[in-house]
Amino acid sequence: MAYSNSCNRGRDTGFEQKPLPSLPKDYLKNGYEFPNVKLITGTATEIARGLVAKEYFGARDNKGKINSVSGIRKFYDFVVNNYDSYNRHAITEEQLIYKMSQLKSHADYAHSKKVVTQYLVDFIKANVNACKTANDVKAFKEHFMSVYEEFNAISK
Repeated sequence: MAYSNSCNRGRDTGFEQKPLPSLPKDYLKNGYEFPNVKLITGTATEIARGLVAKEYFGARDNKGKINSVSGIRKFYDFVVNNYDSYNRHAITEEQLIYKMSQLKSHADYAHSKKVVTQYLVDFIKANVNACKTANDVKAFKEHFMSVYEEFNAISK
């Protein structure tokens, strides 16, 4: 029996795949304005919804990657631990900024292992690139905390 492509059993040919979620327009355009209430409230909720992305791919992006609460928590803990080291004077501000830049490669590695979505990688890279001082890292830490809490609440 020959294969016939004309028989499209069970496939919805009119289905249009929704585009992947992207970070808000002008996100961190001017860097961190500490304290920025909008980053901690409204923007955090919007980003958390993009991290969940259930309305797009049933919690997975089109390559089968998924964000988990524990996976996002690991990235958040990295930020918190390094900022706390700076606060205890265990590392300098330059070392803090360098360690934050390492977070981008951690995110890329997790994405290559299909553990996180590209949206989370974009979120991390945008924030790390905006971190120029220790105060920026502090603002990122608080923003990330609110995103994590919103994600945790939404993903249940």
